[in-house]
Amino acid sequence: YRPTTYTNNNQQNDHQIKEARANVRYTLPTRLPVALKTGAVWREQYADQSNFARRWNFIGTTAIAHDPSLLSFDTVKTGRRLPLWENMQHFQNREPLNPAIWREDRYFNEQTKYTGNRAVTEEVTAGYVMGQGKIGRTGWLTGVRTERTETSSWGWVRARRASTAAQQQADPVGSAQRDYADTLRKLSGSYTKSFPSAHLTHDITANLKGRLSWSTGFGRPALTNAMPNETVNETQQTLTVNNPSLLPQTANNWDATLDYYFEPVG
Repeated sequence: YRPTTYTNNNQQNDHQIKEARANVRYTLPTRLPVALKTGAVWREQYADQSNFARRWNFIGTTAIAHDPSLLSFDTVKTGRRLPLWENMQHFQNREPLNPAIWREDRYFNEQTKYTGNRAVTEEVTAGYVMGQGKIGRTGWLTGVRTERTETSSWGWVRARRASTAAQQQADPVGSAQRDYADTLRKLSGSYTKSFPSAHLTHDITANLKGRLSWSTGFGRPALTNAMPNETVNETQQTLTVNNPSLLPQTANNWDATLDYYFEPVG
């Protein structure tokens, strides 16, 4: 048993959310209790990724010493002692202790400087208006919310014709630059959706209440869909590209309930 590769992951992810909102409610000076309410919200969600990973291939011809003090679940259950290693046995400060048995994949390191660095911003501006009141034993609430979603992102993708394995080994820096330096993508997209709703309640008796509701909603796509990504398939001659204006999933919901309240617990 011996290792094949060792990857030192050094990745940083930043996630920031900014939000501002305001709401105003006004009760009409009428005999029936009626109130109007309006409001707005602005939210910006930002995420970026910085990756400085490095990778080495094992080129040793014999097995490397394992750590017999490591106890695995497999050993407890079967009595077998498969070789186990700790990274610190062979690497310190992101460098191999024995360079003769490890060869760094320089192209992977140079490639990650492009593919491992990207960012996306999602900005949502929304407003709503609603009315609420009661007529006799029937209460009502209705309104509509409208949201504008805008996304923007940047990142590198691979050039259509990538360098060969021989070129990557002979000139890792130049190969990575030819594969990625001129393929920076900056994407943007947007969509607007409105969501009406209506809710009714009726006091059948003092302890028996009926409710009927209709509402609409949606679920936004994951932010990864807004990031640049291009996948080339030379065999099928296809190109798959992320869509920053991918629309959300929408839903229509109907709810009907009949509630009975027991005294004195409610």
